[in-house]
Amino acid sequence: MMKHLWKVALATSLLMFFHSFYFWGGIGLTPNVGDRVLFQATKQMDLLLVGFYTHTGKAMMGFVAPDAAPAYAAAEVGQVYPSLDGDQYSAAQKIMGAMSSMQRLSHTWAPILLVVFLVLYWLRPKPLKSLGR
Repeated sequence: MMKHLWKVALATSLLMFFHSFYFWGGIGLTPNVGDRVLFQATKQMDLLLVGFYTHTGKAMMGFVAPDAAPAYAAAEVGQVYPSLDGDQYSAAQKIMGAMSSMQRLSHTWAPILLVVFLVLYWLRPKPLKSLGR
């Protein structure tokens, strides 16, 4: 089991990254909301991950799911959209406060699991090589 744990970590990390790109890409594609989030992410260092997810997710979901991703984001955190009018300095914090526990988990643990995958891959059991073969 331990020799395949790196595969589980990789698969889980990739699923979490896709979920975060789908959600934040939907936010980025939403008119008047995505621009505010991206503007705020460029101004604050603690929102670097939000900026990465939103910018990359917006580019990816613009091709893959241009209508479904904004609809998913609106269904999840659409209740905070009216409070964002005229407020470009706390848009990302309000959206992050309204995220569900699954979105928070994906947002935070995707890069951590990527590092765990790299460590497990590096430490994985390797076959022994003999001189004659």
